[in-house]
Amino acid sequence: MCMNIPDAPDIDRVLLTGYPEPLQPHSIQCEYCGKELFGEDSVFSYDGDLVCDCCFLNQIQEDLLAEDIARKLGFRVLTASRAAEEQEEKE
Repeated sequence: MCMNIPDAPDIDRVLLTGYPEPLQPHSIQCEYCGKELFGEDSVFSYDGDLVCDCCFLNQIQEDLLAEDIARKLGFRVLTASRAAEEQEEKE
């Protein structure tokens, strides 16, 4: 007496199609907006939260003044009066 035992679903798929089930990519969700991030998407750790690039930029703009951002990036921040004085000195 021979019992007919069904194959596992993975084996059935390979026998029927010739291909295994595609692997699902690892993904996470932005903790601020819920956008799904996977593959080569940039993920930023901001105050312990994993966020997408848009939420990161929005949060930076809310938390820091333009002057703070410029200084952190290495730019000089001048007042209009000081910039005018320096411009006059060059001329």
